[in-house]
Amino acid sequence: MIDIRTFLERFKLTSEEVDFVLSHCVRQEFKIGEQISSNSDTFFYVESGMIRSYLLIDGNDITYNFFVEGEICGDYESVLRKASLLFLLKVEDSRL
Repeated sequence: MIDIRTFLERFKLTSEEVDFVLSHCVRQEFKIGEQISSNSDTFFYVESGMIRSYLLIDGNDITYNFFVEGEICGDYESVLRKASLLFLLKVEDSRL
């Protein structure tokens, strides 16, 4: 498991910058099959587990990407377009 502080230190942030980012983080845990978010401006750091993102196209569930421990997951394209296109669904027990 890679904690978020260790992840942020890779970017050579000052301790004040790391503390600022951490002050805006909320730890959440999800169980297999639980819907996480469809909010276009939410990003998650995957502390443990794995997340599958998917799109619904003509009623079909199409896998878009997998995010594993130590990665940031979110729908970057939706943030840029200001429209929610991507849904996140957890695959394993996960801590974000």
